[in-house]
Amino acid sequence: MGFYVLPDGGYGHGGGGPGINGELHILSHGDYVLVALANRDPRMASDMVDFMTSILRVSKFGFA
Repeated sequence: MGFYVLPDGGYGHGGGGPGINGELHILSHGDYVLVALANRDPRMASDMVDFMTSILRVSKFGFA
């Protein structure tokens, strides 16, 4: 458990267990901090943050 470096140079932290999941991404390519909390099994919040990151990447750079 701890912070990790994202592929774009930002930072992240996340985790979960049965019925809970949380994810934090601090993106390096803009002034964005993404936080998702879900009362669902793991990957729900993580998948949401991954999807939001891909949308922000497209709007910032014009490609995925």
